[in-house]
Amino acid sequence: MMGIKVDVQSRLFRESRILCMPSFGDNELTLPSHLPAHLRSVSLPKEYPSKNKSERDKMLSLVACVRLHKLQLLNDRLLPLETNDMHERLLKVALTKLRKVETKLENTKPPIDDGACTAYIYPILQASTNFVDHDKVVGGEGRKLGLVTLDPLAEVGMPSLEFLHPNLGELQIKIGEKKTIHLTLTQWNECAQFFACLMSSRWGRRRTQSFFRYNGKFDGVIPTHLVSCLSEDHNIDWPRMKSVISDFSRDVEKRRACVKDLTLDKDLLRPRLWTPIYDPHVTYICYGPSPLSCNAPFPDEEYDTYSEYFEKKRLHPVSP
Repeated sequence: MMGIKVDVQSRLFRESRILCMPSFGDNELTLPSHLPAHLRSVSLPKEYPSKNKSERDKMLSLVACVRLHKLQLLNDRLLPLETNDMHERLLKVALTKLRKVETKLENTKPPIDDGACTAYIYPILQASTNFVDHDKVVGGEGRKLGLVTLDPLAEVGMPSLEFLHPNLGELQIKIGEKKTIHLTLTQWNECAQFFACLMSSRWGRRRTQSFFRYNGKFDGVIPTHLVSCLSEDHNIDWPRMKSVISDFSRDVEKRRACVKDLTLDKDLLRPRLWTPIYDPHVTYICYGPSPLSCNAPFPDEEYDTYSEYFEKKRLHPVSP
C-alpha cells in the first residue's frame, strides 16, 4: 500500500509529489495522502521529544510501521504488501461473503457478421473551474468520453468523483443519462480500437511495444463495456474516433515526417496537442512555434542552452 504508483502528471508538480510522500515534522510524521485522513498523523511518544532529530524520526517511523501493520497494510516483516499478500487478504474477505450462484449469468455479446445489437451510451460528464477553457484551447468542441455497454448499468444513483487535478483544478466527474443505440459488429470493433488507443496512450510502452489490444473475449464477470468519443449532443463521434485511431497507429518515422511537413502559416494557426518522441507519456498543448533557437539560453542554471538540456536530460540530441 505504501508503494502505490504515482500518476505521471502528478510527478511533474512538487505539490502533488509531496502529497504522495511521508513528511516529518519536529514531533510528528504525516503519512501519504492515499491513506484515510484519521490515520495519516503519527505523534511522537512523550518520552522522546528530548532526543535528537535522527532518533525522533526513527521512532516516528517505527510507530507508523506498527500502526500500518495492525491495519494489515504491511506484512509481518513490516514491508509493503506484495501481490500475493494482497491476493490472499482479499480472498479471505471476499470468499466469506460470497454465496454460490446456481445459474451462471451470461453477458450480452456483440453482433455476429452483418447483424446489429442494442447498446447503451452513458456520457462521462467532467467539469471544473477551467475545464471549458481547456476544451476551447484544444478544439474539443464540447466532445466528451462515454461508456458503451451491451447491458444497461444498474438503475441506481451513479456515484460521482471529485478530486484536485494539477492542471484543471477541482474536477467533478459523474455518469450521465443512458441513451439507447444500435451497433453493428464493425462499429463495435471501431469503439474497441478507440478504447485501446486511449489505454495505450496513457499506459502503453512504445519502447517495448507493449500496448492494449482488444481480445474479443466475453467470459468476464464484469459486463462488457468500451469507452468511445461522444459529440456535444451525446452521439458517438465516428469521424473523430477514426482520426484518433489513424493518428495513433503511426510509427515514430511517420510522426517525424508529419511534423516536418507542417507549415507554420496553415497547420499551426490553432493550438495542438503534442506528445514528444523522447517522452511519449506526457502530452503538452503546443500554441505555436517558439521564436527561440536551440542555442538560446536555458532558464535553469544547470544547463547553458536548450540544446544541452535535450542532449543531457532527455538523451535526445537536437541541432543547434
